[in-house]
Amino acid sequence: MELRSKIAVFCRELDRGDLLQLAKDAGKEWVFARALDRLRAGQVGADLEKDLDLLDQLVTRVDPQGLFSRSRQYEPVPGRSGASGARWWACPDNLCAGRSRVQPGQAAPNCEVLGQVLAAEPL
Repeated sequence: MELRSKIAVFCRELDRGDLLQLAKDAGKEWVFARALDRLRAGQVGADLEKDLDLLDQLVTRVDPQGLFSRSRQYEPVPGRSGASGARWWACPDNLCAGRSRVQPGQAAPNCEVLGQVLAAEPL
């Protein structure tokens, strides 16, 4: 899984608290905090990916799928263009791969890392 997709998964977990609690229970809260600090500082690189992979290993202890599913990915139907008309909530600073599909009438969610409103962009 590419780093931007891992960041998107991490960002989605921030408002739930489960990942932080799991890290606390394992004595690895510092890994969670360091990953969040790096992301907030825009340090998107190998060190952040190592921290996210450590968090994935923690999750794998309680859920065999881990934090990052290895089987999900979008591909257009053969013979069709990639444009579907669907829209996706995108990171305002392009740090992650996005959050979720935009639903009709849905208010824009906030980025838990940057505190900014996510932007609706084509999927």
